Amino acid sequence: MKKALALLLVCTMILSLAGCNTYTSGDETTQEKTTAAAGSESADKESTAEGAQNASGTKELRIGVSTDAISLDTSVINDNNSGEILFHTAEGLLRNLEGEIVPGIAETYDVSEDGLTYTFHLRDAKWEDGEPITAEQFVYSFQRLLDPNTGATEYDNFLSIVNAQEISDGTVTDLSQLGVKAEDEKTLVVTLSRMSPTFISSVASASCLYPLRQEFVEKCGANYGTSADNYIACGPYKIESWAVDTELVMVKNENYYDADKISMDKITRLIISDSNTRASMFDNGEIDVNVSVPASLKDNYDENTLKIASAGTTTTLMVNMNGMTEETGKVLSNVNFIKALSYAIDRTALNTALANGTYEVATRLIDPATPGSKEGTTYCEEYPDIAGAPAAADPEKANEYLDKALEELGMTKEELPTITYLCMEIGQLKLYAEAITDAWKTVLGLDCFEIVQYPVPTTIQNMLQGQYDIYWQQCGADLNDPYEYMSYWTTYGSINVSGWMDDTYTGLIDQSETTLDRAERLGYFAEAEQYILDNGPHIPLFFFTNLLAVNPQFTGISYSSDMQYIYADYAN
Repeated sequence: MKKALALLLVCTMILSLAGCNTYTSGDETTQEKTTAAAGSESADKESTAEGAQNASGTKELRIGVSTDAISLDTSVINDNNSGEILFHTAEGLLRNLEGEIVPGIAETYDVSEDGLTYTFHLRDAKWEDGEPITAEQFVYSFQRLLDPNTGATEYDNFLSIVNAQEISDGTVTDLSQLGVKAEDEKTLVVTLSRMSPTFISSVASASCLYPLRQEFVEKCGANYGTSADNYIACGPYKIESWAVDTELVMVKNENYYDADKISMDKITRLIISDSNTRASMFDNGEIDVNVSVPASLKDNYDENTLKIASAGTTTTLMVNMNGMTEETGKVLSNVNFIKALSYAIDRTALNTALANGTYEVATRLIDPATPGSKEGTTYCEEYPDIAGAPAAADPEKANEYLDKALEELGMTKEELPTITYLCMEIGQLKLYAEAITDAWKTVLGLDCFEIVQYPVPTTIQNMLQGQYDIYWQQCGADLNDPYEYMSYWTTYGSINVSGWMDDTYTGLIDQSETTLDRAERLGYFAEAEQYILDNGPHIPLFFFTNLLAVNPQFTGISYSSDMQYIYADYAN
């Protein structure tokens, strides 16, 4: 669930299986005053027990989230809430289960000697209504993802497939020319035009490649994925009901091939936008999981209840180097102006004041948990000198960059146009926006920024259409390899709406795909990371971590970058 567009935003959490997703599930950073968790010790031990197994003996897991899913259309989703639901109600060829690639609908797969042909052998699996899952349904899923008429944004990792690039850019209009074929009902063959070291991990992590029944999708039309009646499951759970922005109920799918290993009868996701209310409900035993605990409450829970999840997401301010207008584009395409803004931000102070120190300050883009080329090392340990921003503000350098920018622009501070800072109406994003723009005013003497907030769907739409100047973005990707995150900003990146198109950067990312040697690949990423920090649209802020409160009587819940509860159980 980790993927995708993140672009967006914020807050959090749980990322969509693969990619740059829009994080919308929480108000993770709040320092708001509350007494809601004052009695959490007793809540941890007793009050949540009643909801886990009700009077009828049904095992139920109740999850409190701040934001609902946007859509369950697997081809076009780009937010983590939607990805999380799809992860539990659908299944692809492979699964990324707690960071390990395991079989999904494909029981096994073979790879040709040249690494260009992947043959997936499907098990006997069924949809929730008992209909068989076939290879042709995966063919349709691949084709629909890459068809430009679909409007998908999460296909970057699959452009190595024969004719994928040409279909996605409209050069080839015959979808049957895509290198994905059904050899028979249980055999799917995918042919690549070039080697792709990340192909299998991308298949395992993608929310956009679950099988699709063409007749069902076409019957639903624009309503596909918008309600329980307009969605059909093939995973461990199916959707019983969905009251948008209120609750979504999943129940065990008895037709799932591995149903005997599914313990929970029912999973209810309650949409509770107010973090105080959510905390109170957890403490009172009304929910079993609070997916985003305010940082100010973290000390109210013991280690058995509080879970700290590294979300595998990089939080940045993404600058639209084209600008919303010609006037702002002129200013924001100036690299020295972007650096002035970056050096004026005190990331350490911001983290302390608004996140209670729960984030890791980011002076670069690639997540510090990314493994290195040697066992036991990380990428950042192997390349420690890459940096694009200071942890604390550097007013002197910030003003030096601003002076250079104004000279190059031939403008004074007073002549700068109004610059729009876009963020969602969720969590503490406005507090961050106010703190950051205040720093620009205090350190740089700039009073030209306007904060604009919209509901989540509107914000995403505006961002994708380039209707912003500066955007608070959290982008999640596969922690095991930098390619997914770094490829977003190439000239062909499907979600690169930053206005930055650079052939040098794109060439470095492309070179990383020409070798299986990890040390060599990481060398290309290191060069690319420094290059985009020096020349590109991102102002790094934080590496995100998420705080969750979980009833300790539940087992089998993963708290890594994605919250996974397929095999959750109640251990009373």
